[in-house]
Parts: sequence; C-alpha cells; structure tokens
Amino acid sequence: MKAAHLNGNSKQLAIAALSAAPMLEGVPLPQRMELAESGNVHHFRAGAFIFLAGDMSNDVCCVVDGRVQIEASREDGRTMLRAVLGPGQVFGELGVLAGMPRTGSALALDDCAVWTVSARDFMDFLRDVPTAAHALLRALALQVVEHEAVVEDLLFLDLKSRVAKRLLALVSTSWDDLPEDGVAVPMNITQNDLASLCGGSRENVNRVLSELTKRGLITRHGHRYQLKDIAGLRRLARV
Repeated sequence: MKAAHLNGNSKQLAIAALSAAPMLEGVPLPQRMELAESGNVHHFRAGAFIFLAGDMSNDVCCVVDGRVQIEASREDGRTMLRAVLGPGQVFGELGVLAGMPRTGSALALDDCAVWTVSARDFMDFLRDVPTAAHALLRALALQVVEHEAVVEDLLFLDLKSRVAKRLLALVSTSWDDLPEDGVAVPMNITQNDLASLCGGSRENVNRVLSELTKRGLITRHGHRYQLKDIAGLRRLARV
C-alpha cells in the first residue's frame, strides 16, 4: 500500500470521486474540495485488505478508482459478501458514526485508489457543513431502503431472478445505467460470494448459473463470468 498526499493528479481524482459521491449529494463543490484536500489517496494491489473486521474505525474512505469488496466472516468460517463498491462510493462511515470497530472487512478487487480522511476531520466536516449532514442522513436512509429491497427479493423473487439481479448489481450501481453486453463480473467474486448475495446454497446457485449459460445470458472464462445479454438478465431480474 502506498499513500499519496493530495497534489496534482491525486488531488483531481479525489475531488472527482467526492464530486460524484451520492453520500455527499447537495454539498457545494468548494466544501467537497476542502474535504478532499484534508485526506490522502492510498493505492492498493488487487487482493489487498484496506481494513479488517475488528480494526478501529479511524477513518472514512471513498473509492477513487477500481472496485472494493465489503465482506464479513460467518460463524462457520466462510466469507459473506456484503457489497461491491465503485468510484464515488463512500465506506467505513458507519463505524465512525457509531464509535465502534469495523464490522466487516474491505478488500481491493482490482488495483485501486482509495481516498481516506480521519474520523475527526470527517465529523468536523459534518458539524460545519449542514448540507453534508443532511446528505449523509439521506444516504443512510437509502441504505435502509436497499436492505429492505433485499429482504423483499428473498420473499418474492425466485433464486433464478435473484442471481440475475445480483450479477447486474455487481457490474453497475444503477438500474438506469447498466453497461453494454459483454461486461465481466469482477475477478474476485466467487460462487460462494454469489450464493451469499442471493440467499441460496452454492449448489443451487451453480445450477442457476449453468442454466443461464445454456440460455446464452452469461458465459464463463476460467473463474470469471461475462454477462452476454444484459437485457435478458434485466427481464429475468425484473428491474
């Protein structure tokens, strides 16, 4: 891991990421720039941990480039995938707000850049910029809505639809801005990860993936899946 103080390209990348951050929606650009300059950009190799569950929540992070996986360990020792984040998405804020250790681990899926700011500077920012506190509350409320949507999926969608929906969610952060056919799922996403995201067993999820492959909706290259028919997957996922 290598840290870079915000100057030149690192500064511009951090400002661009925070400018696109949904968690800071409505915050004027000068305030975002000031926040960006109070932190640092760190570079991680694919497969490196940004933080581990149980670590002290000393800072708040934002993905600048690449993708980050948030995961947690289950009682049986297996890993449960919680989310895959892309540029502009903030993470690590819950531990800071609650004053508690990390409840999950953050793993770099790609070679990536992550901006971080100290917990103290972040809390000062929320105190001094009311629009930021309002934006954060809105973002947290949306997270609750998303979690409720996951519960609804478990109740009302069959496993095939849930797998299709999770595959799409792994390559985009918006149903209104899905990528073109041929996009690949991040390399480090395993079948166990998909099973935990979909609320199914690995065996049943594997059967669904085989069926989607036969239907030409996805293909597999080694351990990585490629989405061949985005429109077909979207119809199956009902989004």
